[in-house]
Amino acid sequence: MATPGSVPASMGKRLLAAVIDGAAATVLGGAFVVAGTMSSLRELSEAPGGAVSPLVLVGALLLLGLGVVQWWFQGTRGYTIGKRLVGLRTLSAETGRPIGMGRALVRLLVPAAGSLVLGVGQALVYASPFFDASGRRQGWHDKAAGSMVFDVAVGVDPAAAPAAPDVARRIDGLLAGPGAP
Repeated sequence: MATPGSVPASMGKRLLAAVIDGAAATVLGGAFVVAGTMSSLRELSEAPGGAVSPLVLVGALLLLGLGVVQWWFQGTRGYTIGKRLVGLRTLSAETGRPIGMGRALVRLLVPAAGSLVLGVGQALVYASPFFDASGRRQGWHDKAAGSMVFDVAVGVDPAAAPAAPDVARRIDGLLAGPGAP
């Protein structure tokens, strides 16, 4: 898409990458948080006013660290752990290069803001690529950040290809099909 032969990621692969990222968070920090919370609840039932378990703090720090690493990889390399394993990259829709830390943060904040809307807003943000009429499969979070998720396991990796000056025009031309101007 950003270069000839690049392919927008399918929703199935995007979901699989999100599940892998969620599993990594659960295994790395979530287990500590759950174990610490269960321990704290047990202590509270025996003697009210107990302190938070150190396991909760360890888990929270591990989750925070994972979140920062995922954000950094997303901004500077174009992938998270899940996307890397599935063969996806989130790159600029205009240049085909990594989006940078600021736009990666915007891409994370849009679903977070969506979660404030009656609990279904976040699901709508993640489902929004289904409603993208352009064929790029860009969700609202992608459009806000100017990003696009590419399937680099199937198509060409735009970040590894030589820079193309007018990528957005070429993407639209490819989506329009043969015979389009």
